Amino acid sequence: MQAAWLRKQSGQAVVLVAVAVLVLTAILALALDGGGIYLDKRQLQNAADSAALAGAELLMAVQPSYTNIHNQAIGNLVQNLPGTSQGAPCSSSCPNNKTIGLPGGNGVGTLDLGAGYYAELSVPTSYTYQVSVWHVHPVAVAPIHGFQSTITLAARATAQNANLPYAIVLLQDKPAYAQWSNFSINGTPGSITMQGGGGAGNRGGMFSNASIAPGNGTPSIIFSPGGNQGDLWAVN
Repeated sequence: MQAAWLRKQSGQAVVLVAVAVLVLTAILALALDGGGIYLDKRQLQNAADSAALAGAELLMAVQPSYTNIHNQAIGNLVQNLPGTSQGAPCSSSCPNNKTIGLPGGNGVGTLDLGAGYYAELSVPTSYTYQVSVWHVHPVAVAPIHGFQSTITLAARATAQNANLPYAIVLLQDKPAYAQWSNFSINGTPGSITMQGGGGAGNRGGMFSNASIAPGNGTPSIIFSPGGNQGDLWAVN
């Protein structure tokens, strides 16, 4: 009787061990792969934040250059991502395009930095710069449970350069002084130049609630290039 009962119980240990191994590997996957994914995601976001700030720094340069902006951003990006380099199309210098590395059919940026990292760099507006980064992150334990051996992580950062373009604002709050101009140009030669960026966007101007007047000598006011250099405003 005892022998028959023992024969019925044989093999149960194998089932229990198999279930225990499955549970333990799941915990291991959560600890190792989950922790690695979290750290990689944090590193990816930090790199994107830093690169966006670096690119936005040059948005207000005169003349603004997409090449210089992208070069500074990608140089900062590869310093914060291990095993990366300035891949095509920025191997030597980034092209002077508003956006580089547009995502392909898989939704991942096409600027290949190496080591599984991809990026897209863009200037959405005249005062914002955006960096998107992807990383094909390998996982070690999750494939045991039938999951894929890699997972694609993504991070995006947008930085603004809120510096106003070059401008002069002249205000006069005493009516008794209204007969005198706020701003006088003197000298021979003497001039003030309203310099534009050559693009479609206007630049800052000079504003006075009294007047702007030439002083002594033969001064001049120059608008360069005409049509997009900003404005000169005066009440009187």
